[in-house]
Amino acid sequence: MTNNNYSNYSNPNELIRDTSLSRERKLALLSRWKIDEEALQRATSEGLNGGYKSQLRSVQKAIDTLSADTDSDALTDSVEQANLSSLKQQVVGIFGTNSG
Repeated sequence: MTNNNYSNYSNPNELIRDTSLSRERKLALLSRWKIDEEALQRATSEGLNGGYKSQLRSVQKAIDTLSADTDSDALTDSVEQANLSSLKQQVVGIFGTNSG
């Protein structure tokens, strides 16, 4: 399957579970999908949907899920850096040297 278009996926969750895509690529595809879903929703409000069922909510939920994962990773990275910094300070305090 080529991963250049969200239309290769039957729903947003399928796209999220695709391990061959980076988080950034998933977000890019979902953002495009959202724009198209919003356009379809406007068409529906004008009676032009042709029976298509909107996936806008699912797309937004997928974007929110990936964004939350990004925020969680950033927090984890910050905590790990803080812990390493504290450990480094302890080592310097014990050995009286700063090696880097």
